[in-house]
Amino acid sequence: MNKIKALVLVLPLLVLCSCGVTPPPKITLYWPSPPDKPRIKYVEYWYTEENFGRSALESFSEYLAGKEGVLGFIKPYDLVADSKGSIYVTDPAQGAVIVIDKEKKIFRRIGKDAIGALAVPSGIAIYEPERLLFVSDTKMRVVNVYDLSGAYKYSIANKGQFGTPTGLAVDAARQRLYVVDTKQNKVFAFKIDGTPLFGFGSGGTEPGQFNFPISIAVDHDGNIYVVDMGNFRVEIFDPSGKFLRTFGSLGDRPGQFARPKGIALDSENHIYVVDAAFQNFQIFDQEGHLLMWVGSGGIFPGQFQIPAGIYIDARDRIYVADQLNNRIQVFQYMGKIWQERQRLKEQEKQRKPEK
Repeated sequence: MNKIKALVLVLPLLVLCSCGVTPPPKITLYWPSPPDKPRIKYVEYWYTEENFGRSALESFSEYLAGKEGVLGFIKPYDLVADSKGSIYVTDPAQGAVIVIDKEKKIFRRIGKDAIGALAVPSGIAIYEPERLLFVSDTKMRVVNVYDLSGAYKYSIANKGQFGTPTGLAVDAARQRLYVVDTKQNKVFAFKIDGTPLFGFGSGGTEPGQFNFPISIAVDHDGNIYVVDMGNFRVEIFDPSGKFLRTFGSLGDRPGQFARPKGIALDSENHIYVVDAAFQNFQIFDQEGHLLMWVGSGGIFPGQFQIPAGIYIDARDRIYVADQLNNRIQVFQYMGKIWQERQRLKEQEKQRKPEK
């Protein structure tokens, strides 16, 4: 009976939508705006399997048949991408990781099976040499480990000592996993197999101390970058956890922070920090000087509503979890890697004979 009522309510909408699925339009957006030289380019956004061409009518037909229907995001929080371009996103509202599987052209879930089930997934990281996916769960107080297909492998619980595990980062060169414990104001380091190594940090406002740390990233040299949200700053440590430097302060001016969340670094070691209050991400150099910012509040491409996690892949593609817009937005840093790829594409085009 409930399904019949639902059909009556949504059938007019489905008739309108079933005329054909229109993929998200190609939008050309650059930051900074012309005539300045562009540094960041908007690429695309992902919201449901309709991005791959599935229609609302297909989705509702599957629902009536008792199937799951089209998957999408409710409140995406943190994310990571693999070398094939697939995107893995924690969605606490669904108690799962939602995977945008580029190869199979589907969305799929991780963490809904009885073994390795997730309650409130938060941070996420990937160690691709062994095809491992790490997911922190703030309610279960563990870090669950899966393979990239979604099969549960093991959990890291630090002998039950986690308070609230949140941000995760992998140092592939050193085969380490870093876990931010927001409640304990600490960062824990583990081997990839979960063996404890060391921890650093304590509650406070002094250099090397934290007040509600939330996310973490690692650069090519193994230096560790922690968003110290309650102190409105980014703190930087060496691979042993020794404090190096910090930048940031509370304020509403460019270069300051109001509600810093995710953090990531591109191939040239620029530091990207998402601010959920500013509805943007800001880009800094290694000394903490502001270079530029991207985004504003809104629902259109390049705008955000309470953004959270950010990830930058080896191609300098920038992925941002846009929570209240229920989507992932993708941008491109047009740096040396991108310029070289464009040069190679142009050479390849010139080598092809004209038809």
